[in-house]
Amino acid sequence: MVQRLILIFGLCTLASALLRVPGENFDPQFRIMKGEISFVPYYVYLELAYRSKEGRIRAFICGGSLISERHVLTTAHCVINNALQCQRVFYILAHFGIQRQNDNTERRTILAEDVHEHEKYDCNPAYYDVAVLVLKEKVEYSTYIKPVELPGPGLTTLMLENQKAIVTGFGKDENGVFPTYLKSTNVTIQPRPFCAKYKVPTDHICTDLKDHRGDCGGDSGGPVVINNTVIGLISYGPNTNKQVACEKDTYSAYTSVIAYTSWIKKQMQAHAG
Repeated sequence: MVQRLILIFGLCTLASALLRVPGENFDPQFRIMKGEISFVPYYVYLELAYRSKEGRIRAFICGGSLISERHVLTTAHCVINNALQCQRVFYILAHFGIQRQNDNTERRTILAEDVHEHEKYDCNPAYYDVAVLVLKEKVEYSTYIKPVELPGPGLTTLMLENQKAIVTGFGKDENGVFPTYLKSTNVTIQPRPFCAKYKVPTDHICTDLKDHRGDCGGDSGGPVVINNTVIGLISYGPNTNKQVACEKDTYSAYTSVIAYTSWIKKQMQAHAG
C-alpha cells in the first residue's frame, strides 16, 4: 500500500512542535540498554506525527537506515502505528548526521514525501514489518552521513547465526533515561531453534536478552548491522506496548532484511526520484 504524505497544515508549526522537549504527547518507541556513545553515519533519526481517531496529534520517534541518497529503511509499524489503532503517519522528518541531541553542527533534516510499507503488512509487527521512505530531496553524503549496504545475494540467514551485530538508537537506556548522545550496543544473532522457541516468525531474526544488552520495547525501526551491512530492523519483543521493565525481556525480534532485500530494491527502483 502506498500513500502520499499530505501536509494538512503549516510545516513549520508542526516541525517546531516535534522538535521540542518530549512532553505528554510524545511516545518513545526506542530504547538501548547498556549502550555506549557511538558515531553511526547511516543512522537516521525519524520524528513522526499521527492523528489519533479522537483528532489529537501524537508525535513518536523511530530509527531508520540510510540506504541511498533518497531512501530510508525502517519498519512498517513506525508508519502504521499499532499503538494508535493502526493510524497512518502523515508527517515524517528525517534527521541525518546526528551524534548528540540539540547539536546542529552536522545535522541535515529532510522531509519524507512518500512512504511505502509492505503491501501485506496488517498492523502486526510480527509479519512484513518493513517500509521504505522516499525523501523529498537527496541527502548529500559526508563524513557524518553515509549509507549502509543492503545484504548481497550470497548472504543467508543461517550465516548470521552466532554473529555479533550492532544496534543503535537515541531511546531510553536501562535506567529509563533519554541519552544525550547516540548509543550503540553489541548483540548476538541467535540460532533458529532459539527464535522458534519464542515463536519468532521465519522472516525475523532474534537475539537473547539474558545479559540485558540490546534494544527494548520494540526499538522501532532502528538498524541491526554487521560489517556495514544492515541485516535487521528492530521490530518487537515480548513486552512490546506493555509497561514492563526491559530487563525482564527474554528476547528481541528483528525484521530480517535478507528476507526482504528484493522487495526493498524494487521499491527503490520504482521510486528513484
